[in-house]
Amino acid sequence: MSIETTISISNKNKIRLVEYSQLLDISMNELIIKLLVKYLNSNHKKTKIYSRVKYQKLEEGSVLKRIHVWFSPEFYEKCFGLRLFLKLSLSNILSQAIELFMEDILKGQYDNYVKNFFFQSSLYKNCPIFIIAWSYPGNTIAEKILEIYEYT
Repeated sequence: MSIETTISISNKNKIRLVEYSQLLDISMNELIIKLLVKYLNSNHKKTKIYSRVKYQKLEEGSVLKRIHVWFSPEFYEKCFGLRLFLKLSLSNILSQAIELFMEDILKGQYDNYVKNFFFQSSLYKNCPIFIIAWSYPGNTIAEKILEIYEYT
């Protein structure tokens, strides 16, 4: 089962995705997933709460193009976690990932899965409980939660 979602990106970035996916002989959807996994696994992120979601900045005269992508339900939730905790739209995240990591992807420097991201939901006395741990080196609280749940 896949979940379809729509991403709006600049025409310039859409052209880059089309060209590089052809160069790598993979679908554009696969390239987008590789870029987003690289972004999820990077350590440059800063979480924010109690603020609005920031959308990508467009150059003057730039035209947005819509792309339909398909993610596994688990990967979709991880991308939603990015939006929730970073307060960035998925379109903004993808635009940043293209700028930051496209060269790495072309060099074959990428992971095929998201590391150290744990999500669990349960019900306790009719109250939903969600546990989300997103670990990176030095994040001792998240590392401890992941250790408790034997996720690492």
